[in-house]
Amino acid sequence: MGRFDKALDEDYQNQPIMPAIPPVQVVTLIDRGPQLPAPAPTQPDSTATPAQLEDYESDVAAYVASVLKFRRERKEFEHAHGAGPVELKLDPLTAREFKERAPERYRDCLPRKCGAWNQ
Repeated sequence: MGRFDKALDEDYQNQPIMPAIPPVQVVTLIDRGPQLPAPAPTQPDSTATPAQLEDYESDVAAYVASVLKFRRERKEFEHAHGAGPVELKLDPLTAREFKERAPERYRDCLPRKCGAWNQ
């Protein structure tokens, strides 16, 4: 049997046809840059236990570190992209990962709303 007779071979008949590779989809995300971390921890009242005071001090230290990190990242972002948000064109999987990692930073961009950065 020749190599061109595969279509007539019993092993190849009634085999499902492989679906066509879908075209690459592009998802547009808006990168608003680094966002300020959650609100600062509140100081416990005067009846707090020593453990609560220690937890508060560690929360404040972590908050200060996150604010310093935010300032550094924001300055780098503004140096690279200016003050405004950036439009990113990504594949769907990467766009989903970006949104899962930083939902406050990345927003979906619908075609009719791409100009509205704050929505």
